[in-house]
Amino acid sequence: MSKKDKQFELVGKEDFISYLCLLIDFVYKNLKRYNKYFKEYEKTCFEIYQVYDPEAKKISKDLILTMLKDPRYLSFRNTIDLSFDGFSEIQDKARGVSIRLLNSIGDRTKEAMSYNKFRSEVKSRKRILSEENKEDFLVLDDLSQEQNEILNDFYKARNFEAHLPDLKFISQQKYRKKQKIESGLPMHIVPKEIVFINRYEYIELEWLWMGYIDHTDFKESVEKIFQQIKRDYSKLVGKSMSISLIDNKYLPADYIEISNEAINKHVGK
Repeated sequence: MSKKDKQFELVGKEDFISYLCLLIDFVYKNLKRYNKYFKEYEKTCFEIYQVYDPEAKKISKDLILTMLKDPRYLSFRNTIDLSFDGFSEIQDKARGVSIRLLNSIGDRTKEAMSYNKFRSEVKSRKRILSEENKEDFLVLDDLSQEQNEILNDFYKARNFEAHLPDLKFISQQKYRKKQKIESGLPMHIVPKEIVFINRYEYIELEWLWMGYIDHTDFKESVEKIFQQIKRDYSKLVGKSMSISLIDNKYLPADYIEISNEAINKHVGK
């Protein structure tokens, strides 16, 4: 299958407009889902935080950081049992959608659709237009240092989160060796034919708090980039853009053909 069949061609102005329109659709839908799961995660955090501070009316990153420095926290954390399965459920939902957002914003691979790729293609096309002495139809605002840093951070994060790098196994191997030493058993007694797998009933609360801080920072970064994506679209179409939702009763079954066609092309069928 040719490169043309696998990549979204960005040549003329309408190509860039169509690309960004589809990207806005994707990011909007997934950000909405992420916000829903973030609220579920936040609700769990608030309920536990209220045990620490019964007069609390809200939960925030700053309140959590302040609590963690409180000497009373050490005794408080030992009074709360948050189930491992319960935590995993709210964490997995938010993290699953966050990876889709990371990819749609930070991916740089040639056959991926992302805002990072869009901006890269804009630079390439502007250079070509300049060399050919043609009108520049891609007059967009320069990204700020903060925005460029977010795109770079998202690129690095999606490379780590969307794959299973050796670094994770290296760190896990070190932890397992530490466990064996702390168990007090001589290393030669631990049978190699048995694979020991850790399982947990509860989590230590710091997992919950650090997750909330990470999700809060991530949400803020996605929203900043999404605002810029919409500004770029407004520049391209020459008018201030808006999002109009089309209400449908059912998600049509034939919608899956979009994914099936893309998968078949990707694997070369």
